[in-house]
Amino acid sequence: KISGGYQYSCMISEDGNLYTWGYNNYGQLGDNTITRRFDKPVIVQNMNDSDSVYCGHNSTYVIRDGNVYAWGRNNHGQLGIGNLVDTGSPQKVLGVSGEGYLANVIQLAPGNEFVLALMNDGTVYSWGYNNYGQLGDLTVGNRTTPVRVKGVNNVGFLTDIIDICASGNHSIALKRDGTVYAWGYNGYGQLGDSTTRTSGTPVQVRGVDNKGVLSDIVGIACGGNFSVALRNDGVVHAWGHNNYG
Repeated sequence: KISGGYQYSCMISEDGNLYTWGYNNYGQLGDNTITRRFDKPVIVQNMNDSDSVYCGHNSTYVIRDGNVYAWGRNNHGQLGIGNLVDTGSPQKVLGVSGEGYLANVIQLAPGNEFVLALMNDGTVYSWGYNNYGQLGDLTVGNRTTPVRVKGVNNVGFLTDIIDICASGNHSIALKRDGTVYAWGYNGYGQLGDSTTRTSGTPVQVRGVDNKGVLSDIVGIACGGNFSVALRNDGVVHAWGHNNYG
């Protein structure tokens, strides 16, 4: 398994080791240094047999036995360890309000210095940078420990999610019934709700030409200020920033 971040890369090899290389000014390579590694990869200690690895902007995340480990830049709390201190070695992400540790995680989605986590029960948690409500908890304050993403119109919590995506300053989630929800920055319409209003809780993505809602979706992806969805018949839908086509 492999993941690329901002000027650095990570790989889980067949032997179970986690290798990293490239830019390392914030400790994102996880070798407890800030030495750039251009000549060959280094092994991240104590992270062997990890399930998956995700490179963020300058922060790295691993899922291992349902827990999340993070290291690198932490200026907005994006490591989820309860502080704003950069670290060059893996740290276990804390639970809600800093109690215990986050568990039962099956997928991560790093955005611009924030992270979404999908749990095995279909709920979503988030932490880090939150100036545009991209954490989905109806606040605009950064979070150094996870919060649970709320439901549409702040009713309950988001549930039954099977896929997540984060990029730039907005977040997207795919529900089991094939509908799509989004929250965060919306200056280019990337939330897909036919407005350009930023939202601190999920809104449902509308259908083509604002008719009904987007449905029958099986996959989602997002870029800096745009979003993409794959329908079950192979059709692709896209919305948001389009200055470059």
